[in-house]
Amino acid sequence: MPPGLSPIHMLVVLLVALVVLGPEKLPDAARQAGRAFAELRRWSAHFESEVRGALELGAEPAPTGDVANDAVGANESERSNPGPDPTPLAQAALEQQTEERA
Repeated sequence: MPPGLSPIHMLVVLLVALVVLGPEKLPDAARQAGRAFAELRRWSAHFESEVRGALELGAEPAPTGDVANDAVGANESERSNPGPDPTPLAQAALEQQTEERA
């Protein structure tokens, strides 16, 4: 039972609903209300999971500026192990770019 809603209050609400809707429409109205509350709970759970996921993503460590370790989608093993050394051709291209900048 919801907090702050005593059994007497529930009885009054049910009696008013019975008078307003009548005995023929009351069961359908109760079903519709139940479906609406179930949908609201689903939306609430989905929203909560989205917010929790966003907060968990926001808790990731800040980038260090190291391209090899800050790769998008890299898992922890990939971040700690950048892989094999570049090929001699890639090293030559890197040296050439460094010389051009200097």
